[in-house]
Amino acid sequence: MTIFSHTASFFRSLCPHACRTVFLSRYAPIMTEKLRTLNGCKCSTIEINGLLLPQLTLSNGIILVGYPSTTKERELFKGLFEKIGLMESHISLCIDYFTRFKHPHMAVGFDEINGSTKKRRFFHPQHYNLAQECSTFSAELKKTIRKKFTFEKDWIVVDVGAYLGYGSLWAASRLSNGRVLSVEAVEENFVIADSIRQFNSKDNWTLLNAAIWHTADEVVEISRTDRQANAIDRSVVKGGVTQQVKTTSIPALTEICGKSIDLLSLTVNGAELEAIEGMNALKKNELPKRVLTPGWYKKDGVVRADMIEPLLSDMGYVIARTPGNFIYAWIN
Repeated sequence: MTIFSHTASFFRSLCPHACRTVFLSRYAPIMTEKLRTLNGCKCSTIEINGLLLPQLTLSNGIILVGYPSTTKERELFKGLFEKIGLMESHISLCIDYFTRFKHPHMAVGFDEINGSTKKRRFFHPQHYNLAQECSTFSAELKKTIRKKFTFEKDWIVVDVGAYLGYGSLWAASRLSNGRVLSVEAVEENFVIADSIRQFNSKDNWTLLNAAIWHTADEVVEISRTDRQANAIDRSVVKGGVTQQVKTTSIPALTEICGKSIDLLSLTVNGAELEAIEGMNALKKNELPKRVLTPGWYKKDGVVRADMIEPLLSDMGYVIARTPGNFIYAWIN
């Protein structure tokens, strides 16, 4: 059981206020302080695809849409949102704003988050594998990764496992002459992401509703237990509902882009391995120039990083792997 579920259960049954205060001060002070900075943002609701969803308009005009807050999020941040003038229904959206837009998965090569990882509750596993704070990377390697993965204005970026597209929006805002192609398997997430694209007038951002696989144009079954917890491998996401999704592949996405991909970001709950296997169909000059991929999900008891690393190495990639099994790969 996680720290979060232990704490939520404890403060519900014994001492809600005291447990909430201890939890937030000990494990989530970074997120709590970030949420406080949202004072003055505009909360509203919008109907998309038959769902009434929270919408947040930031002071700089950026518009984000998300899912309603969970009961646990409301319990933990009870009172904080009243103090800063925001609606409790928007807590989840605001957390996603910081963990997916301000600190997107695609920025892990150069991103920095103040404070220890112990105090980073509500962030994602990628945020525990930032290159610039990885103890096993030399100063020279960190410098190389920062240089290789810092965005340039004309890049072609492919964001696979885009969820609601916050990271893709972040990327599109930095690519004055480049483009972003997002891939999201869950149709409801895809529709919201496309709405966010339209609200923010990002013409250099395209979305595709598909599941990544080693080959395109297959139909696969994904298992889904939550708005973002979905996977083809049922050992990664157990139970839940299933749905049929058409596949795409890295070669197919490269063809859509019309040139080799400058940055490929894979966050797809285990299907990273099959996606990278599919890259063998590309010629060397067609391969993505940079790849970011988690490898911590296990397959037959083995972390996928142990299988992904030799695949990329055989294709000619230089690889840096964190102790947490996150992989940075690039072609010199």
